[in-house]
Amino acid sequence: MTCSIDTWRRAVSIVLVVGCLVLVPQVAQAFFSARQAPVGTTVKVASVVTPTAVTGTYTCATGFFVESATVSFTGFDDTHQIPGVTYTFRIQKAGTNGGESVTTTAKRATVTSRQTIDVGATDYQVQITAQLGRWTRTWQREITCGFGNLPGPFPI
Repeated sequence: MTCSIDTWRRAVSIVLVVGCLVLVPQVAQAFFSARQAPVGTTVKVASVVTPTAVTGTYTCATGFFVESATVSFTGFDDTHQIPGVTYTFRIQKAGTNGGESVTTTAKRATVTSRQTIDVGATDYQVQITAQLGRWTRTWQREITCGFGNLPGPFPI
């Protein structure tokens, strides 16, 4: 009798294993093929927008062996900008690295660059960089400060 119980146990085990191998893939196939994408699903591409229509003023000043340029950004247009973008406002003497910068989420900032006075006019690069993660877009212009230059609007 032990032999017949053992034989039945083996036979049932084989039937269960074969049944699992045949039925489980069929159930999985039915499950995946029955799914449909929701109606109205859309995919959009986002990108960082370059600031345009930048407004502001700049002031040039000279002191005892020092000259400076101060730029006050008062606004710009960034229609369709994606949320979470930060803006870096920068001024630097043309042809040099570094400069001064301010990073903010606002569209207004003031930055000043100071260096040892030189003879003649000094050119400055003025930038606004919109950044989100590794994505960046930069608006850039150049302003010129003559010796004792008076305040002026941005050259747009």
